[in-house]
Amino acid sequence: MLCTICHAEYLNNVKICGDCNSKLVDASPLDLPIQNMDWISLPPISGKIYVDMIIDIFNKNKIPHYLKSNWINATFSIEGTSNLGDISRIFVPKKHEKKSLDIMHRIIGKN
Repeated sequence: MLCTICHAEYLNNVKICGDCNSKLVDASPLDLPIQNMDWISLPPISGKIYVDMIIDIFNKNKIPHYLKSNWINATFSIEGTSNLGDISRIFVPKKHEKKSLDIMHRIIGKN
C-alpha cells in the first residue's frame, strides 16, 4: 500500500497513511508518475566534507537533490577537505532553492 501524497509505503493491512492521513492505494512507487521539477544549481562547493554535511541535512529535511562532482576524485575515490580542483555542485528543485541556500550558507558561509 502506498500514500499518493507523501509516497510512504505500508503493509497491505494498513489503509490510512500515518503521516498525512490520506487513503492508501494498492501500488508501488514505480507506478506513480514522476513529477516534473525545475532543477537549479547551488553555488559550487570546494571540499567533500562540506558536501557530505550539506547532503546529510538535505536528507533530514527531505530536500530532493543530486550531486555532480569532480570525476577524477569520484573515479579514484580520492577524498579530502580541499583537493586541487575538487569542486562539486548540488542541484535542487527550484521550489527548495531558498531553504537549500540557507542550509548551505550556515555550513560554509556566504561567498
